[in-house]
Amino acid sequence: MVARYKLDQRHAEKVTELALSIFDQTESVHGLGKQERIYLEAAGLLHDIGYFISMQKHHKHSHYIIANSGIVGLSPAERLIVAGISRYHRKATPGSAHPEYEELPKKDRATVWSLAAILRIADALDKEHNSAVRNVECRLQNGSLLLRAVSRKSCRLEALGVTANAAMFRDHFGLDVKLTIDREE
Repeated sequence: MVARYKLDQRHAEKVTELALSIFDQTESVHGLGKQERIYLEAAGLLHDIGYFISMQKHHKHSHYIIANSGIVGLSPAERLIVAGISRYHRKATPGSAHPEYEELPKKDRATVWSLAAILRIADALDKEHNSAVRNVECRLQNGSLLLRAVSRKSCRLEALGVTANAAMFRDHFGLDVKLTIDREE
């Protein structure tokens, strides 16, 4: 699907790598398992697939494409979870005004919210689509999730993006997100 829909493969892979790293390092926070990690991986790779239709509202188009495409290894119900995660990687948070979210079983709604919150942070860490952030380390301290990113440049846009996208994570997990960026020499 990445090739068919002409996605920015480098960005998709970097966001996925960062999202899975955050997921693995915050297991004690989200309590999700291997299956949910697969959903996050698929959503990370496909979150921008909606650009194929339009840049504007691409997150909504991503939901449509994923929900209505055959994805090997995912059942129709699982595709809706991945579609939901991709849908909420930007802009609005899940809510009662979104029928595609409300129609999901309660457990799946919680999964979508948790994984979309992680995906938003990962996507923000590659805001410029240039893979400047090499990796991210996560640490819980005093009610905050401290992210330490290693980068080859200053990453001002990424820092602003994480700040702008931290609310969904904070609202769901009750943790502030704080980012520091260490320059790679």
